[in-house]
Amino acid sequence: MLTLDQTVSMDYYGSKLYPFWQRNFDSATELISSVFEGYESLVALTSKFDKDLYDDLSSVGGSKYADLLSLVYRQVTGSLEKTYNPDVDETWVFMKEISSDGDVSTVDVVYPAIPMFLYLAPETFR
Repeated sequence: MLTLDQTVSMDYYGSKLYPFWQRNFDSATELISSVFEGYESLVALTSKFDKDLYDDLSSVGGSKYADLLSLVYRQVTGSLEKTYNPDVDETWVFMKEISSDGDVSTVDVVYPAIPMFLYLAPETFR
């Protein structure tokens, strides 16, 4: 198992935003132990999600479409940084770029991801 143990995920106009996992765990070691203990159920959940996603996409556009959009899903969600702001007790999500000067959630990254977000969580756009 691997984890990224950041002390601060984002400095948002002077507000320190911490990795989301720090909301529930005191250390990366505690996080990894928890994941290890629940490993079987996590694998079952992710396997079910992958199967449901693939089946849903296949029913719309066939297996090649599902293959492609399965990769798109991973690319879109892989860019997300889920943080926790203890000052306002909220979860904040940002899209990080892989080759920029540190900008996050810019229109050139967010706009192409909107169709996947609409599919995954349409209620966030109401």
